[in-house]
Amino acid sequence: MYLSPSRIEQPQLASEVLRDNPLGDPHARPLTVYLPPGHDDLPDARYPTVYLLSTHGNTGPGLLNWRPWDMTIKEQLDALLAAGRIAPLIVVMPDMWTRFGGSQYVNSAGMGRYEDYLIQEVIPLVDRNYRTLPHRDHRAVIGRSSGGFGAITQAMHHPEVFGAFACHSGDIYWEYTCLPGLSRMHQQLAPYGSLDEFIARIPDIRPKNSAFWELIMTVCWAAAFGSNPQQPRGFDLPIDPDTVAAEATNLAGELGRWVIRNACAQLARWRSKGHGLDLVRRGVDVAELLRRTVGAES
Repeated sequence: MYLSPSRIEQPQLASEVLRDNPLGDPHARPLTVYLPPGHDDLPDARYPTVYLLSTHGNTGPGLLNWRPWDMTIKEQLDALLAAGRIAPLIVVMPDMWTRFGGSQYVNSAGMGRYEDYLIQEVIPLVDRNYRTLPHRDHRAVIGRSSGGFGAITQAMHHPEVFGAFACHSGDIYWEYTCLPGLSRMHQQLAPYGSLDEFIARIPDIRPKNSAFWELIMTVCWAAAFGSNPQQPRGFDLPIDPDTVAAEATNLAGELGRWVIRNACAQLARWRSKGHGLDLVRRGVDVAELLRRTVGAES
């Protein structure tokens, strides 16, 4: 029986990748790390690692928040371990927040290099400072909604880094998911007068109602998938905000498919070398992913 309980650590990471990012978001961020029960009792033990990516409108530290009649992430992990459904592991919840409510976990001229932040800075820091098993076969990435999109794209972009992923209700099927928000974007921008005024006022807008969240999600998607360094904002907008005419309404769909095509090509090259990547489809319990991929002997 372990004497030491699980615990959360939140070291600060001063990112060079995110320094001077286009939105002026903080480059120094907390990195939320879950350490399993017994971690302090077994100084020679090493652990598989899961990177848990948050939804749009939330971020790593926010995943620890208490909610009525619900269990926190820490409590859920403790319960899975106590029931023997998963083996001891380290769970990392990175802060990938932007002024637009999230980053979609990609590099963007309009928001910053969040894919590079995760791959080049967060993962190496974790492997340097914690007793991980620092190999793709013992590293997974999971998420829901925008975090699910981040999980599937990061696993496919970087099969040499992640050996498994779980995408739960991920942001996919852009041709359909984007259209409702685009159809209402002019109406939602009208109270602010312009897109730039909306962006400037984001922190102070009250109330942050459903119309606000739909609009900021549309802006976030445009910044993530319409990255264009030649534009003043660093991204193309799928509509002309100054007219009622929609322009290139399929932009997000085209760019989303471009992301997936390139990811699939990289994954195919990796598999041609004899390597695999475990995919956990919708409806499969996350505990199954953990058992299959990170449940290795420590």
